[in-house]
This record gives sequence, structure tokens and C-alpha cells, in this order.
Amino acid sequence: MFVSFLMPHVDRGAGPLFHLIMLLQMSRFTPEDICFIGDDAYFAEEHVPFGETLALGTIEFTCVDQERFRAYRKATIPFGAVAPLYAGGRSHLDAFRDLLTGVQPALVTALGTALETLSVAAQEIEAFLTWANCPSLSSLAAGLGKPVIHNELGPFRGPSYQDTVYFDFQGVNGNTTPSTAWHDRVALAAQLAGAPLLSSGELRSLLYRGMDPEALEEGQQQAQEAAPEEIQEENQEEAQVEAPEEVQDEVQDEVQDEVTEAARRYAVGVALQVEDDSNTLAYGRGYDAIRLLYQALRNQAPEQVLVRSHPGARLAYRGGLGDTDTSPSSLVFLQRIGHLLTINSSVAAEAALWNVPYTALGDTPFSVLSTPLEAPAHIGAAALAMPDQGADTAPQVHDAAEPGSAPDPLLNALMLGYLVPGALLFDPDYYRWRIAGAALDACVARHLETLRRDAVDGRENSLPGLAGAETMAPAGSGVPHRNAAHWSASRSLSRIIAALEERVAGLAAELTVAVGERDKNWEERCWFQTHLQSVEQEIKPLRTEHDTLRLAFAKLQGEADALRQGIDTAREQAAAAQASVALALRAQLAAANAFTVEAQALQARHGEMEQSLAAVQRRLDELAGELGQSRTRQATAEAQTSALLDELHRTQRERIDALARGSSSGA
Repeated sequence: MFVSFLMPHVDRGAGPLFHLIMLLQMSRFTPEDICFIGDDAYFAEEHVPFGETLALGTIEFTCVDQERFRAYRKATIPFGAVAPLYAGGRSHLDAFRDLLTGVQPALVTALGTALETLSVAAQEIEAFLTWANCPSLSSLAAGLGKPVIHNELGPFRGPSYQDTVYFDFQGVNGNTTPSTAWHDRVALAAQLAGAPLLSSGELRSLLYRGMDPEALEEGQQQAQEAAPEEIQEENQEEAQVEAPEEVQDEVQDEVQDEVTEAARRYAVGVALQVEDDSNTLAYGRGYDAIRLLYQALRNQAPEQVLVRSHPGARLAYRGGLGDTDTSPSSLVFLQRIGHLLTINSSVAAEAALWNVPYTALGDTPFSVLSTPLEAPAHIGAAALAMPDQGADTAPQVHDAAEPGSAPDPLLNALMLGYLVPGALLFDPDYYRWRIAGAALDACVARHLETLRRDAVDGRENSLPGLAGAETMAPAGSGVPHRNAAHWSASRSLSRIIAALEERVAGLAAELTVAVGERDKNWEERCWFQTHLQSVEQEIKPLRTEHDTLRLAFAKLQGEADALRQGIDTAREQAAAAQASVALALRAQLAAANAFTVEAQALQARHGEMEQSLAAVQRRLDELAGELGQSRTRQATAEAQTSALLDELHRTQRERIDALARGSSSGA
């Protein structure tokens, strides 16, 4: 299991630093082979181009799909682990430099916690992968007894070269294996014993894939020579007049100046770099762009210095401390200079490949071939960059070998052993082979086999100088170069007056030419006036016909306008009618809807009334029954009453009769 460390919580204006690296690793390693440690921004899915073809430089790959993306184990580093690096208003750049150069205890602790979150045991880890130096990661890995593999894009990249990458167990950009362990040439040669070494010409033929440098140079010279002629021909065809001799001379002088400038050789070329890249930020040994330029001017005048900006530079060089390079490529730039000066640009590796002497002031793997700027041209890197080898030992020098010369072990170790073909980047089998302890000679053999498979057949190339250009070498002196007081001299009123007088004389000459042109134009004007009347007679019928056609056209245009107006009116009426019909339909529809609602309400009310009537009828029936019963009871009561009355009457008669009989008896 590989553990990929993605530098957390640092932004250089484009989001997570190594997001693309993570996606490339996912395309090469399975979820069972690798897990990731970064911050939340790396693992957010909304900006991942799932399934799309991506490219790291010219190394193309296909981004994994969302399902596979989610299958990888991931652990996040909390911001608290790096928060102290931002304290006191410090920027991303400050935090980045600290992460590159020092152990941060809080980050080491957070990395250990992340491994626990990933459920990765120490014995499962094969190696840690990182795209930048991180002492905190190295500290953790050392405690676990695990290697750290540092990768980065190499100095040679497509399409001009075969793609290469850095692969170093010690560091990348700075603190690398070559810069710290390859000063002993004898020991290095022993490591390469039996390895298939190449001459410098063979190395160029193997790595270089662009146009032959001599053909490239010839093409540029032909373009420079042909362009002025083509421009002059176009101008002549367009003007159809012969320019004055003074104007022709001025144009020729300007063209000659441009050709001379393009063919000019400079003593020193300065290769600037990206200002916030780790190379200059952490491994520049105190040098930045401005100090580098002043170092070039220590023994050279500005007109002897050619300055090339980095294509990805944040800030633009505007001149003043050397001429601005406009070469189409760094290879053409190298053709124009006698010595390269840089902090630790990859142009130094290109210079080493093409045998151009260079000085690297910063930490870089190619510092082992660096030559001090004051050194004689025939002395190479090793003699002055290597430590003292003793009075009885002859200094070992990196000679500017020509094609076919004996192979240089150090150059081969760098180009074939240290640099890795781009095809092997994040190849699991290759990485495990290196972890197993592959020797330098075995690396050279395997890399050479891969490079030869992808090489472009061609002869051994060399880097020619520009034709007719004077070869310049950087001046060497213990006393820094001082420029003449040109600025003060430019403030001289006498020189200004002399320059103005010279300019006045030039203007007088131009005036004389203009007067001649005026006289010539006057003659042409007189000729024009002579023939103007006859031309006007010929034009008069055409004018009459033109006026007739113009009137007819105006009439037709008026009719067309009337038709357009009628059409617009009809359209407006149709739109109004449509609106009226639509309004009426909407009103009828609203009335119908209201009627329907009212009918439904009446129908509901009718149902309710029928139910009420049925209830009343039932009540009436009940009352009728009760009335019948009441009448029956009343009849019975009346009968009983009649019987009682009859009984009462009978009783009364009987009583009366009894009273009467009693009275009779008493009497």
C-alpha cells in the first residue's frame, strides 16, 4: 500500500497544489494499492472532471469515474495542524516555504492521526509518495522505517524532448541525491560499472525529439532574410510609386538592425524562474530574480546580458538590466549565449545536455556540473563545484564533449540514472522495483531501454553557434564590472543641442525631399486638371442615368415602406383582434365556470331540501298516527263520560226518588 501525501492548506492561486497529481495517481494505482492524505479541497467532487482526458505536461491520462474516485481511502489534515504557519498575517507563500524546509510537530501528529483514520498499519505501507519536499512527512516516515519517494516533472518535456520525471528517495528540487552524494566521481563510476553509457551526442539523439538545431537555425535566418523583401514587395505593390532613396536607406537600416540583433551573441544568458515555485522559494540559497540579474552584471555590461523570462512567470521582466530574450524556445536562447546563469532552472539541465557552460547558484541536482561564472571557458563544472580532492589528485572536469567522444559517467548518471522516463511515472511495478533496492547501473539500463523504445531516430545533434556571430565569453575579474556614466552624459545640454541640430539637418533634408515630391505632385495635378473636363463630359450621361435610377429606387423604396407599414398595421390589428377574442373567451369561460358553480350549489341545496321534506313528511306521518290515536282515546273518553253522566243522572233520579219517598213517609 502506497500513501500519497498531498501538501495541505496551501494555495498558489489555483486551488489545491497537487490535485492533478492525485488524479494521475488514481489513474495508475488501484484503490487497493494507494490511499491519500490531504485537505478537504482535494477530495471535494464538484470540480473533478470525471472520465475526461487530462494532461500533466504532455503526459496524458483519463480521469477515473466517480464510483472509483469514491473507492479510494482518504484522510484529511485539519487546518489546525498548519494554523501556526499563518499566524500574524503570514501568507500562503510563507506557509509553503515553512512546510518545504522545516519539521512542523503539529503536522507530524496530524499525519499519524490520518494513518489511524485510514486504518493503515505500518507494516502495510510500502512507501510514501510526495510531489514536494516535506520534512514533516520525512520525519514520520523515518519513525516508521518507510521510504519517501519524491517525484516531480523532469527538465526534459514534450514535444521537444522525451518526457522525464524526477524520482528521488531523498528530495526533489532541493536536497537531492546528486547534489549531496555524487561528488565522488570514482565512487559514482564504480556504481555505473557495466552500465551502457552514451556519449553526449548519443544522449542528445536519444532525448531530443524536435527539429534539428542547425535546420531550426537555418529556417530562422531564412525567415529573417525573406521577411524584409516580402514586406518591401507588398509595400511597393500597394503604393505603386518609387520611394525616395533616403526612405529606402532608412528601411534597409532598420531591417539590418533587426537581423543583426537576432544574430547577436551574448556573453551571459540569465534564465529567470517562476517567483513562487519551490525552486526559488526554498532552494534558491537567498537568490531571487533581481539578485540573479545583478550577479550577471557583476562582470558584464547590460548589453552583454540576455535575459529570458519563464513562460509561467507571475511578473514580467521589462528590461534595464540586460536585453530581453524573445527566442521561440530555450534551445534557441542557448544558441545565443556563451554562458548560462540561473538559480536552479531546468534550462541548466538543457545546457548540460547541449554542452553549454552554466552556473547554478541555487540547490539543484545539476549543480554537480555547474561552473562558476568567472571560470575559464574550458573548465567545466566538477573542477570548481566539487570539494578539494587532495594535492595529488588531478581535478575531474566535465568537458564539453563533442558527439562521438567518450561517455561522461556523471552526465550519464544524471540523464539516464537519475531522471526517469515519463512513461514510468506512478508505474506500481517500477516503484516496487526501485523500493526493492535497484542499483544505479540497473536503473540506467532499464531507463535506456524505455527511452530507446520511444526515441526518434536521427543523427547525433550538436548545438551550433549563429552563423557569422562573434563568440563571446563571460569576463572574469576580481573587481565587479562598473558601467560607464551613460545616464549623466545623456543629460548634457551640449549633446542635446548637437543632437537637435543633427535632427534639424535631417528634417531639412526630409523637407528638400518633400519639396521635390510637392513639385512632382503639382505637375501631376496640372495634368489631372487638363483631362478633368473631358472626363466630366464622359461622366455626365452616367450621372443622369444614376439620378434616374436613384429616383426609381427611391420610389420603389417608398412603396416598400408603405407595404411594410401596411403589414405592420395588419399585424397590430390581428394582434388586437386576437387579444379581444381571447378576452371574450376568458369572460365566457369565467361566466360558464360561475354558472357551473352556482348550478352545483343549487343542486346541493335541492338535495338538502328534499332530505328536509322527507324528514317533515315522516314527522307528519308520525303526527297523523298520533292524532288518530288521540281521536280514538277521545272517543273512548267521551263514551265513558256519557256513561258516567247517564249513571249520574240515574243516581240523581234515584236520590230524588228516595228523597221523595222519605218525605212522603214522614208526612
